[in-house]
Amino acid sequence: MTIEVPPEMRWLTVTELAAILGLKPQTIYNRISACPETLPPATRIPGFRGPRWSPRLVREWQAKFDPLDLGEPPRRSGRPTKSESILRRGRPENLDR
Repeated sequence: MTIEVPPEMRWLTVTELAAILGLKPQTIYNRISACPETLPPATRIPGFRGPRWSPRLVREWQAKFDPLDLGEPPRRSGRPTKSESILRRGRPENLDR
């Protein structure tokens, strides 16, 4: 008799986390040792090799970086384009030239 474990009850491995984040497994290992703050919080479970991640915590961590919640994009550096200058002056009718 095989017991089916729901996906939300499983712990993610390095390979599974790499697939979710679109990274290579070696990149995950590098980040664990060099800059762990760039990854979701990991857990070390007795009896398992390597760190594991809770799917719920990974989803919550990803939600912090949702591009829809970032607001307006940062201003471009350098001189504004002519069309941007015209729009700032309040004369949008001159854009057709």
